[in-house]
Amino acid sequence: MSLNDPEGGGSLSSSLAAHQACSFFMPFAASSSRVAAAASSPSSSSSSSSSSGAAAAAASALLAAAAAPCCSCPRTLAGDCRRLRAWERRAELQTQQQQQQQQQQQQQQQQQQQREKERQRKQKYYANCCDGCVHRQQQQQQQQQRQQQQQQQQSYSFDALFGRTRCSNQQLQQQQQQQQQQQQQWRR
Repeated sequence: MSLNDPEGGGSLSSSLAAHQACSFFMPFAASSSRVAAAASSPSSSSSSSSSSGAAAAAASALLAAAAAPCCSCPRTLAGDCRRLRAWERRAELQTQQQQQQQQQQQQQQQQQQQREKERQRKQKYYANCCDGCVHRQQQQQQQQQRQQQQQQQQSYSFDALFGRTRCSNQQLQQQQQQQQQQQQQWRR
């Protein structure tokens, strides 16, 4: 996330440095107390006593401002409070957007997995169905072949039977003709 000021008033780090006393950003209250403790420490040199006193006064002013709500900040610090709040809102929005994107990605992954499962199920079903269709076709072809063979056998047997009957009829006719001829010869 960028540290630039969303309102165009400079960087966020400069705003924080200029407004450490704002109660909206509470971690800086601890740093202000540390500044006050360091300013009042007896380990500071005597040559910088005037600067130490000024630092102590500034630190006490910071602590007093930190105890007050942000809306009671001086007018010069009100813009910093507003920028800090805008930065936090922006951070919250980006966090929400990231969460929404993660949820959408999870939903898309779940949908893809469901589609893949459905595709595999259909593929397996159609494969079994086609196998069943092929099996039925094979059975029908086998039945047709059996029927054709039976018809051929019946036709062969009928032809053989008809042929035998015709042959026997011809033999009878020939025998009758021969008998008639013999009878005619005897009469003569």
